[in-house]
Amino acid sequence: MVHGAASWGVLLRPAVFFPVVCLVLLRCSSAVASRAALQQSPGPGEESYSANQIALGKGSSYMYCGTAPVCGVLTLETGYGTGYYKHDSPSVHGLWPQVPPYGNSACLLPKSKRDPDFVPKHPEELKCYDTGEGDYDHEYSFVDHEWLKHGTCMGVSNAADFLSIVCDLARKPLKLMAKATRKGVTTAGEMAHILGHAGYPIFNVDNYQQQVELSACAGPDHVWRLAYVNEFDKVCGSDDPRPTSPPVPEQCVPMQHGPPCAGDDDCDDVSGCVRCAKSGFCTDQPKPASD
Repeated sequence: MVHGAASWGVLLRPAVFFPVVCLVLLRCSSAVASRAALQQSPGPGEESYSANQIALGKGSSYMYCGTAPVCGVLTLETGYGTGYYKHDSPSVHGLWPQVPPYGNSACLLPKSKRDPDFVPKHPEELKCYDTGEGDYDHEYSFVDHEWLKHGTCMGVSNAADFLSIVCDLARKPLKLMAKATRKGVTTAGEMAHILGHAGYPIFNVDNYQQQVELSACAGPDHVWRLAYVNEFDKVCGSDDPRPTSPPVPEQCVPMQHGPPCAGDDDCDDVSGCVRCAKSGFCTDQPKPASD
């Protein structure tokens, strides 16, 4: 199910800010299993994934992009979790570039940071983020959240490009997950085993809210592809120097993120800033009356 950015469900989700951001929302480390040790392409006759190895906490949580400009995780909800993570069908949570401290991915800014131009009550424009429950305000809010927190570092052109890339990447694994659910699969570990056996690159299993993360990368063409971490160089690598991330902003200017913040106090002494926005960055825009 898609969730509103203002809900606690979203605030507790793993949020990947711009790589310059030092303030990072805490992950539920005691509940989320360590990243998979089997981030290698399988050899002949081998299975690509073992649920037991993730359950035992082997492997590292840090993602190395190699020579790929950007890399990250495609996070898929099984629907077996609690609260907003409990729903009838598997769905997309998001595509998260693994910028520091989660990995060494660069943050490639879009040509336009404008929010998605939604027309109310047209679910087709939400693509894979539409739950079919008709709570459009809730769903639009969550897509805006994913775009601002993650999509603006993906190297895409704009919000529409972000939506298309995430949904295209998730389409086939979600179809397999829906089939597995109909056949009686009830845990993220089981789902990850099925996805891994089908060749999808499992990077992590969230046993707390029952999510599966697949590793992905994008090359100089900015096309995102699912790939094992040890194949990033082959699938997305480049001989060009890896791009650098933008510097930390020191003031607020129109139509751009200001410095990262956790509350309004963090923005009080920053030039041009008036408050801490829901995006986690200072802004020059006053708080909307509806907030």
